Amino acid sequence: MRPTYETAQDRVNEQQVIDLLCGKWKCTARKTPAFYQTDWTLSRHGKVLAFVEIKFRNKSYDTYRLSLHKFSNMLLSSIASKLHHILAVC
Repeated sequence: MRPTYETAQDRVNEQQVIDLLCGKWKCTARKTPAFYQTDWTLSRHGKVLAFVEIKFRNKSYDTYRLSLHKFSNMLLSSIASKLHHILAVC
């Protein structure tokens, strides 16, 4: 099994971001299982609208870096599901 680097503070930060998105977009969110290609699903009236991956930028870089594996999985899932896949970088 792959190691996980998610901390309790990461989960708090993610929840704050997802609450903000849900408030703005009038939807509900559900956390996806561990090691899924995205962190959350967004739904309205029981219909999934989008998938969201939330990342926090490491201050040691000027830009954000996303692994090719993560990007490829999100792209393929977007094509297959015909749903939006959102990358929220904080």
